[in-house]
Amino acid sequence: KNTCFSDSDFLYPGLLITAGNQLIVEPGVTVKFLSHGDWIRVDGDLIAAGSENSPIVFTSLNDNVYGGITNNNDASSAPESGDWGGIYVSDSGKLVVDNATFSYSGYFYGSNYSYLTGCWGDRFEYGTDTIITASTYSELSLTNSVFKNSAGYGLKVYTDNHIIENNSFANIDSYAVYNANIQAITINAHNNWWGSSTGPSPYGSGNGI
Repeated sequence: KNTCFSDSDFLYPGLLITAGNQLIVEPGVTVKFLSHGDWIRVDGDLIAAGSENSPIVFTSLNDNVYGGITNNNDASSAPESGDWGGIYVSDSGKLVVDNATFSYSGYFYGSNYSYLTGCWGDRFEYGTDTIITASTYSELSLTNSVFKNSAGYGLKVYTDNHIIENNSFANIDSYAVYNANIQAITINAHNNWWGSSTGPSPYGSGNGI
């Protein structure tokens, strides 16, 4: 089953994309998450292909920069790193991202979570401690996108089936790109901006790899 988000902005307490289903997020859409433990689990396909003039945004409910004012303009609820849980791509999952922004993610809730069956569920109590985690047999393509304001990692990569090119990383509390399967894979991350002209740490002063 294919489902499409288009022409508007969405507030969600969490998403599950089951195996055999595909969710397409169209250019210009902003997806905001309601609280710390809200995340996306991708067992099927998530396709978020924006454009240079119409990027897609995944961010916090408290982020009024994108998608209008959604926190009642309350200065006490300004967005913070870790406002939502991130994206987990399972062994059966595929994530394709182009011209998108991910912000204020990386919350770690714990190892216990629950979700409803179907294309997506209602609430997920979980957090991945990273913006995106891609498991061993998943498929990952991230291009021309921005990853910022993470309370943990930027990307945690277990899969050898990955493309990470022409992205920008900023304000990542831990590694911008972390090889979580170092004995089995080599991560190829080309032409990315790490936050410094000297390159990523430990080779330069940018976000670490």
